Amino acid sequence: MAVAYQTLCPNCFQTAFPGGTCSVCGYNAIEMPENAIVLPPGSLLNGRYIVGRVLGIGGFGITYLAKNNKDRSICAIKEYFPSTIATRGNDATVTSGSNNQKPFKRGLERFLAEADTLKKFMGNPLIVQVYHAFQENETAYFAMEYLNGVTARALTKSMGMRLPYELAMEILLNITEALQYVHNRGLLHRDVNPDNIFVTSDGQVKLIDFGATRNFVGDTSSNLSVVFRPGYAPPEQYSSKGMQGPWTDIYSLAATFYYLSSGQTIPDAPARMNGTGFPPLIDIVNGMSPAISEVVNVALHLNPDERFQTVDNFLSVVWTEVSQLAGSQVQRPQRPKPPAQQQQQHRSQPQQQSVPQQRPQPPQQQVQRPVRAPAQPPQPLYQNRNVPQQAHGTPYLLVTSGTYKGNKWAIPGNMEIVIGRSAEQCNIVLNDPNISRTHCSVRFDQKNGCFYIKDTSSNGTYSATGQRYAAGAFNAVNPDSQFYLSTADFMFKAGLE
Repeated sequence: MAVAYQTLCPNCFQTAFPGGTCSVCGYNAIEMPENAIVLPPGSLLNGRYIVGRVLGIGGFGITYLAKNNKDRSICAIKEYFPSTIATRGNDATVTSGSNNQKPFKRGLERFLAEADTLKKFMGNPLIVQVYHAFQENETAYFAMEYLNGVTARALTKSMGMRLPYELAMEILLNITEALQYVHNRGLLHRDVNPDNIFVTSDGQVKLIDFGATRNFVGDTSSNLSVVFRPGYAPPEQYSSKGMQGPWTDIYSLAATFYYLSSGQTIPDAPARMNGTGFPPLIDIVNGMSPAISEVVNVALHLNPDERFQTVDNFLSVVWTEVSQLAGSQVQRPQRPKPPAQQQQQHRSQPQQQSVPQQRPQPPQQQVQRPVRAPAQPPQPLYQNRNVPQQAHGTPYLLVTSGTYKGNKWAIPGNMEIVIGRSAEQCNIVLNDPNISRTHCSVRFDQKNGCFYIKDTSSNGTYSATGQRYAAGAFNAVNPDSQFYLSTADFMFKAGLE
């Protein structure tokens, strides 16, 4: 590993970075302590990837924003770094100590296996894409698709702990189709939950984190490791003897939809087996279809034999109900097929067959509000779409009032710029108690020629006329529009020049 490109901005990778503040995107560099566990910005991996800012740190890895210096594309780099047993030396190498070498090695093998698994899904737009895996610094990395957006859990919290019914249904349908693709290749995800579903800023839904994924033999497997997420894992995942199969992921999917729709997590499987109950969705979610509520109840049955046995069966039942709710036959969207090379690679993989379920069909429900097919970006995420389709120039943000009046930042197109009080999390920092740590984000959409503003604050982000933007929604505004943060002392102009 080499350290180079230290003059590049860790956020937009432009060279205008004097004094640690980018003159292009406004990002403020964070001074790294000597004992930092993360790679320093500007590090070069595999001779091609320039490491940028940290996107996230988990128990088993660190994810960085990165630039591929060969094709100049932006990606994310995931590094295997189990924080409880690993340390980083001055030369960036990762070590585990003599007592932890075996667990470190086992984790490293699982990390590389996750990358191999994800490479099987290249070309599927519903699953995060992995481009390249390699080993360096005595650990492992993989370069993957950079996703700009939020997890389904974060989105739910930002929208008042309950997603609109149509949006929750869209996520359900998209992830069900992603699981259909996974299961047809003889694999189980085994960790479907709101943290492993990602909604991008342009409305795409992606299934992520395949670290628990394993093959299953034929229709079932009873020799898989114990992996469970309380509230989302079915009983069979609590024991290595449990018979795991497609129905295992179906339970987790239904539990996830329950959370997205209601903001509540169902009791974990052991508590349920001891008699702890939970209300059906129809009793706690206004506008919930009784039919869909019953589908979720079936999918959450503690007995695996009483659940839907395949995703094909589950998806067909859900689509039937979607069509009935819409008052017509809704067509399932045709997903782009993976490249022919990928299809050939997996042609020999076992194909999971549908098993018809002899369950009584829930009664048809006439609901006035139709449920859309998930072919378009989720409408609840976007507001005020009457924007120009053609706009030219360099996007910028200008403060027009208050203490920061006159400060101006040119911002990159199609990149989310975060404004707030936190120097660690924001690209533009406003040091004032009225500003939230991450107050809002602004992105200029080059295709549509407009700005998107998303409020993530407690004190609100407002249009120039004083209308508060809905939290978590992407509000489209025309170039030369103004908006303010908390008070009119923080008025911004979003323009082109």
